[in-house]
Amino acid sequence: MAGKIELAVPTEMIPFIPVNDSRMEKVQQAMLLYPYIKNETISHGKAAEILGISKMELIEIYSEMGIDYISMDYSEIEKEIATYQRLKGKRL
Repeated sequence: MAGKIELAVPTEMIPFIPVNDSRMEKVQQAMLLYPYIKNETISHGKAAEILGISKMELIEIYSEMGIDYISMDYSEIEKEIATYQRLKGKRL
C-alpha cells in the first residue's frame, strides 16, 4: 500500500520532477531513503523491502547514481579480509 505526502520543493525544481514515470519515482524514493542507509538507521535490505524491490535492484539504482555499495577504503577491506581468514582458520 502506498502512502502519499506533500513535499515542498523550490519552484525551479518542478520541471525536473517527471510525472507518471515509475522508474524515476522509484529512484526518487530510493534517494529519500539513502541518508538513513548512510547513517546506518536502516540497511540496504530494509530499504529495498520498504520500496518493494530486491536488494540488488536498489544497489543498481544507487550505482547508476554513482553511489557505491561498499564504502570502505582499501585498508578497511584488508582488515575485513584478515578477520575473515583468521575466523575461517579457527573453524577448521
